[in-house]
Amino acid sequence: MNSFDQRAEASAGRGGRRDQDPQRAQIRAVRRALQSQQREFKDALISIDTFMEIRTTQNLPESGSYSGNLLIAQFRRVAVALRKTRDAVSAIDFDPEDKRNLRKSLLESAKSWEARAIMSETRDVAQVNAAAAAIEKHDELALQFGKPVRKYYGEKEEGAD
Repeated sequence: MNSFDQRAEASAGRGGRRDQDPQRAQIRAVRRALQSQQREFKDALISIDTFMEIRTTQNLPESGSYSGNLLIAQFRRVAVALRKTRDAVSAIDFDPEDKRNLRKSLLESAKSWEARAIMSETRDVAQVNAAAAAIEKHDELALQFGKPVRKYYGEKEEGAD
């Protein structure tokens, strides 16, 4: 639990301030939803990181090989976890514009990881280039939609001190 959550919980325990500040309760609920797939993300990303340390980009596995299929499965595992997180966020009642932006950001991130899987499945240069362009586009959109909702991730918004 981070310091924001600890302060919110402590203040909720003192005279029921939780009811007086619904935004804090909503932020906590969204953060719990964002953390719902944390274990899945961690496991998949550790597997990807380990695999990439063993291999170099010049020595990536052939598509269809056992190693290649494992790497592709981990990329897709991240995409699925992002979509499940998006579904968890959908169930929470909070600012509609924030919800829309957060869901779009999670979806674009999922699409980016799916494009990584697609890129790893092929050796066709045109398909690899198209997938790389898709990754760049989806990552850019994920950041664009995610910027206004950083408070749900525990980050300070620009200009806020």
